[in-house]
Amino acid sequence: MANNSNQYSDSSDVWFDLYGAEGDMQPEEMELRRKQAQINALRERGMEAQEGKMVGNTYVAPSFTQYAAQLANAYMGRKGQEGVDVKEKELGARRGAALRGAGATIRERQAADNNKAFLSPGENMSLTPEEANRRRLMGMLSRGQGY
Repeated sequence: MANNSNQYSDSSDVWFDLYGAEGDMQPEEMELRRKQAQINALRERGMEAQEGKMVGNTYVAPSFTQYAAQLANAYMGRKGQEGVDVKEKELGARRGAALRGAGATIRERQAADNNKAFLSPGENMSLTPEEANRRRLMGMLSRGQGY
């Protein structure tokens, strides 16, 4: 029976860190959703048409304060939306940075693994990409796998 003690790849800790960062952002994302719902409610109230009322047999038109309140709701909704947009952009930038960091770490580890194949026993592992490519090409040529 094979030993499966190391069932995870070398990049599994990178993905763990990435998903951990996503989890750290979740409360902020939930807060943004709540704010977005409040903003949508304000905007809806700001778009409602004002109606007059019948008092007895007399029509009473909407007052100026009703129109002012409607404008205030629309204005507050717009300002709130601007704030949510900024926070969503920041959250997206942080998420993108976490993804780029994870990708870079994985690429670095893969490059290091690829470089190990071209090292002589006891040789220093700090090959430049150019040196690794040169050794890879020399290996291909020596095996007759040239262009």
